Amino acid sequence: MAKRKDEEEALRSVALQNAQSIFLARQRAEEELIRTKEALEVKTHELTRSLARMRATLEATTDGILVTNSHGQVTDYNAQFVTIWQLPREVLDTREHLPLLTVMSQYCKEPSQFLTRIDDINASSPLDTYDLLECTDSRVVERFSRIQFVEDRNVGRVWSFRDITERRQAEVASLRLAAIVESSDDAIVSKSLDGVVTSWNAAAERLFGYRAEEMIGQPILRLLPEDRQDEERMILGRLKRGECVDHFETVRRTKDGRLLDVSVTISPLRDGRGVIIGASKIAHDITVRKQAEDARARLLVEVQRSNEEFQQFAHIVSHDLSEPLRTITSFLQLLNRRLQGTLDAKAAEYLAFVEEGAQRLRHLGTEIK
Repeated sequence: MAKRKDEEEALRSVALQNAQSIFLARQRAEEELIRTKEALEVKTHELTRSLARMRATLEATTDGILVTNSHGQVTDYNAQFVTIWQLPREVLDTREHLPLLTVMSQYCKEPSQFLTRIDDINASSPLDTYDLLECTDSRVVERFSRIQFVEDRNVGRVWSFRDITERRQAEVASLRLAAIVESSDDAIVSKSLDGVVTSWNAAAERLFGYRAEEMIGQPILRLLPEDRQDEERMILGRLKRGECVDHFETVRRTKDGRLLDVSVTISPLRDGRGVIIGASKIAHDITVRKQAEDARARLLVEVQRSNEEFQQFAHIVSHDLSEPLRTITSFLQLLNRRLQGTLDAKAAEYLAFVEEGAQRLRHLGTEIK
């Protein structure tokens, strides 16, 4: 009896230990479940925040972004992509790449070429691609694409689109300006605010004799004669104040030492923020004009001197004629009184001719005075 009681006691003890073990295991499992749940919530929150940051980044970029999977379905895109291609909502809602491409091709100058290029990309599956798309509304769009890998597995492609119309127009304008600068008959030079040459066109080479590689990086003072070095300080001072120097006539020295008369116009160069970073200078050779002006000035002096000499001569002639004319006039008047009525027609005609000549000489003397 006692033995049975001991066995029952032992069984109860084992059962109690098992129950405690089960309770502790359950408690540990519940605690682990809570920790796992909390960790999962943290991970989910982090994932949500990460996705929100990715979406914010996607929307903040100035490029239009389109993401497609390997089955030709659209998995994501941003607002800039919709704006660039002016896509209707019903097309976007299909989440199919092909309808989007059809609409996009209608904005391209070469729709069939646009679609054929996409087929080539899908067939050859290059790592990345680049294309330049010209639109019917004169816009120019750069298209980049790159395969998207997840754990070394190709899961689709990311397409990015960038409207470079303004940049392209600026590049074209810059090329046109460069062509104008190079074809100009005037020397066009740019320099920094400390007077160092940064560009030098072909006309500058012809005018001053220095090649571009001889002048770029060198001080512009190389062209100024010794007695005109202070001009550069004055010019730079005005440029730093945002002023222009218009048609300033001065002298510059060529590579072979000749002094050259030039007219220069200098304007400040500004960066995209409007800050003055240098200067642009146009120099025009005025040697021929200066020579013509000097010749004209010399001619005016000669004419004035000749005029003065003529006036002196005229005064002398007028003075020397006055006395003989008075004598001739008096004698003619005396002859008229003495011989009046006694001269025949021919003699009277001769006398009248002499009087007329004397009258003309008097008028000439008066005009000379």
